[in-house]
Amino acid sequence: MNHWLMRRAPHYSEITPNFIGKPYDYDKVNVNPRLKPGDNLYLIAANGELYGWGVVTKITPYHDADLKKEALNVTTVRPILRPNLIPVERIQKLPALARLFVDSNKVVVELQSFQVNLLNRLIRAQGEESPTDIEETENPNRHLGRLQRLYEHVSGSRTKFIELMQALDGEFSSQEEAWNEADYMKGEDWVDIVGDEGPPLLRLTHKGIKAVEEYLAHSQPFSSPQKEAVSNAEKVVSYNFPKIELSPAEQQWLGTACKQFLNGFLIDVGRLKKSWQSQGKWPKGFKPSEIDYRLLQNENRPTLLGVWHAYPINKWIPKCDQLIRYIKDRILASTSADIKVSDIATAIELPERSVSILIQLLPSLGLDYKATVAPIDHDKVRIPEEIEMYASLQIDDPEHMDDYLSYEGMEKQVKTVFGEDDLTTSKQQNMSNNNLILDRYELIRPLVGFKENIEKQIARFPFDKNVFLMMKFRDSNKELGDFIIDNLKSHDLIGVRADASGWNITKNVYNPIAVLYCCKYGIALFDEPEPEQMYSPNVAYELGIMHYQQKDCLILRHSKLPAVPFDLIKDLHTQYEKDLQVKKIISDWVAEITRE
Repeated sequence: MNHWLMRRAPHYSEITPNFIGKPYDYDKVNVNPRLKPGDNLYLIAANGELYGWGVVTKITPYHDADLKKEALNVTTVRPILRPNLIPVERIQKLPALARLFVDSNKVVVELQSFQVNLLNRLIRAQGEESPTDIEETENPNRHLGRLQRLYEHVSGSRTKFIELMQALDGEFSSQEEAWNEADYMKGEDWVDIVGDEGPPLLRLTHKGIKAVEEYLAHSQPFSSPQKEAVSNAEKVVSYNFPKIELSPAEQQWLGTACKQFLNGFLIDVGRLKKSWQSQGKWPKGFKPSEIDYRLLQNENRPTLLGVWHAYPINKWIPKCDQLIRYIKDRILASTSADIKVSDIATAIELPERSVSILIQLLPSLGLDYKATVAPIDHDKVRIPEEIEMYASLQIDDPEHMDDYLSYEGMEKQVKTVFGEDDLTTSKQQNMSNNNLILDRYELIRPLVGFKENIEKQIARFPFDKNVFLMMKFRDSNKELGDFIIDNLKSHDLIGVRADASGWNITKNVYNPIAVLYCCKYGIALFDEPEPEQMYSPNVAYELGIMHYQQKDCLILRHSKLPAVPFDLIKDLHTQYEKDLQVKKIISDWVAEITRE
């Protein structure tokens, strides 16, 4: 199968979903014996923008009276049609694609593999399905070998100009082939291209020089111990994670979301839904939002467990293990960890972009961090839904540091977060129980749209174990909050704060209310007063909803707070003076509620 750019533009009135899946003829196509039925066409409109892609179904030669020569009539079926799918401005900013428009006499232009994959990436970033990417069938070191020759040609200089066809004499049969190689090297950021006419003129970049030096270092013959180390490093790692059963549609959606995410993008949910619908691929009754929350969040952001369900054997999970162990080692070496992504990339032998993608899987493993976003390169086109790239991580919160220091391996971490048992049975049982729970407590109107998310959260954290902590979120009471959570844990209960990692259900101001719907019990903490506020109205509001739902709540009131309004609930609250008193109060309360 070959891939082509089709520049025979239809009228704009014909670029509509009404023509999707129907045969369409392109006439006046230049004769090319390599063009065959089954080939893919990337379709360009009159102003140079991409509007879709199609598959060749039939080729009919004929003599064109206007052209006064032989031409082809190419019949295609087009699964994707969308006006201005990839704007011309974006195409022109990518040298590997812009150069395809130099020869305006050709209606079809054959594409190289890296150009095909770049177009596919742009299409997928718009939420549409693309043709399958092309895997390099040539020697993967061919381009690096050529780069090495350029490096030797200028003795490693970054300032000397290189005429590509002269430096690589005998490598190319045409100037077009040389430009394809130049575009590939530019895409890898190995070279800068000087000018866009005539034979390619280049200069090496710092990244290009570094790539050659690494290539030379790794291409030297290994001694036996080195060979053994490489062999061990390249062994495929298989993991035994808890399994969640998925329908075929859920598996396909999850696979699409994971593939897009690992390429550095989030799928555009709305556009992907419309694309499936227009192609007749939307299963009746399918709801991506019902894919288990432990695998996929917000319909487009996979967890590490989700990646494993999509690709049980892959390089990403072992690399994530290396990432966590590297962070752990850095924390052990210092009281705080401010870690450059470039250092991680060097240590685990991944591009910085891939490291940033891995980092964003860490919260799904219960590992938090703060990150500094990498500066945006304004010379490069930023594609919508592109995942943010990081420059560095800051892991200086003692709790977060403890989580990394407790890491003992990927399987144990996943089972700690998600449980040790097969999750399919528990999911079915929990979802059934969750429906009953939410039937018991009527959702307030702003949360109606989040019912499924709340159900999934209860499936992950059992309702009967959850204790909602109602308290001011400030530094002065954090220690007491942690103390309460640890105390509850000793009684096999889960203390839940609405600002805790993994509990952002709605991502808006109603999140604390959504969280309390997930909890059977509550503890309201009215702690030491502040100068301008005697007690927290938010805590009082949340406590009111918990009481309305007739849930057991422990109300703790610091002795320095005024009696009003607590005199109204004098038989319901417990007074304390020192934080240490809280431990006995909670123990007595837990013993009471567990007896019921």
